[in-house]
Amino acid sequence: MSDLASSSCVAAPSSDTAAAADQLKKELADRLIALIDNAEARVRALQKKAASEFTRRQERLAQFAATRTRVNRIINDRLGVLVNQSQFSDAQLTYSDGVGCTAGAKCNGSTTTVTFPTSAARQKRMEFSFDVFHDSDVDNAVVEYRLQILPVFVKFVSHDQLAISIDGPTDSDVVAWVDAKLVGFVETYFEVFFHPEYQKPHLVMDPVTGVPFPKAMAAGVHRIEGRTLYFFTDESCRQFNEDPSYYLGTRFGSTVEPGCMLSLSRRRES
Repeated sequence: MSDLASSSCVAAPSSDTAAAADQLKKELADRLIALIDNAEARVRALQKKAASEFTRRQERLAQFAATRTRVNRIINDRLGVLVNQSQFSDAQLTYSDGVGCTAGAKCNGSTTTVTFPTSAARQKRMEFSFDVFHDSDVDNAVVEYRLQILPVFVKFVSHDQLAISIDGPTDSDVVAWVDAKLVGFVETYFEVFFHPEYQKPHLVMDPVTGVPFPKAMAAGVHRIEGRTLYFFTDESCRQFNEDPSYYLGTRFGSTVEPGCMLSLSRRRES
């Protein structure tokens, strides 16, 4: 019995064995703590970087705001030259903020929209705009041009962009680019003006020459007894004035008040 009892007993660990086990646990704890400390240090580094980047972004946004003001001043100055031309004096300018946004970000861009309503010389509504916004890193200001004409029967540049550093934008580059867009618009404008597909619904007949022509190109207009007559040339208008009854088939006075000296750029007949 004594032999059986002794064989079932587990020997108590020695002091050396217990110390070794404690050392292993301490080493594991030290390794885990090191990993935790490293992770916390990485978090602090990321937080410091985020704070630094936020400060930098705020500084860059302030620089962008100044650049945007300068660019918009240039755009408005150049648009002033355009709308001072009588052909474009009916332009409607509107301004808005909030372009160039990303989800969750404050909007810092702006838009200048120029709309030309329909008129005798403009059978289709036309519109173009300049957007000013910044890229994702706020390193550059972006000026975006868009032109809308519907329906489309002529080739034209409908979209273009200019990127400029907000650290030192060159006004002359912006001026040259905006001027090129405005010249391109005016070229397109007259392509539309002379294109037969745009003018077809607005053809009228010169009562003297019998030539059909777009109403917007009339050299003069007469309104007589509820009728409106359009003259393609000054000469046809003068001939009509000399003997209106000959062209109308009715009797009128010997003269009719002339009305054919209005220049193309001053007409606003609808």
